[in-house]
Amino acid sequence: MSRRKRLVETVDKKVGCGLRRASYDGVHMLTDEQLEDFIEIGHLARMLKMRGEAESIFRSLEIVFPDRAFPHTGMALLHLEEQRFTRACSEFSASLILADNPAVRAWYATALHCKKHYKEAAEQVNLVLATIDVDNCGRSARGMAQRLSQMHELKPFLKK
Repeated sequence: MSRRKRLVETVDKKVGCGLRRASYDGVHMLTDEQLEDFIEIGHLARMLKMRGEAESIFRSLEIVFPDRAFPHTGMALLHLEEQRFTRACSEFSASLILADNPAVRAWYATALHCKKHYKEAAEQVNLVLATIDVDNCGRSARGMAQRLSQMHELKPFLKK
């Protein structure tokens, strides 16, 4: 059985009503568990290099949840993996406008660094390092920011 077919079956089995139907019927049709399943399946498709399926899921989530950050984050990670750094930066920026998140900010800094926008990347690293969030997300973001702060291109722009 192909990966695509397995993914479609997983979506059908786990989510039931389907994202397309939810976008027509209204957000109230999706439970929190179903929404988490869609996000998980989108990231699974991304990690399995099923780019078209992942992009379709995240774009659909953007339509259904225009005021939420997670669809933009998913698309940004997809673009980052595909080395489309400008698009990744745009999606990370959109995500951060909707919800400030230190992990997303650290990934944004990574994308900016890849684009050779070192000053802007350092600004994002400084913001992450200034965050006093101690949950798992904050710790992993801080770790990413600390590794980025070791990059010689960013050092002139980092706060001491």
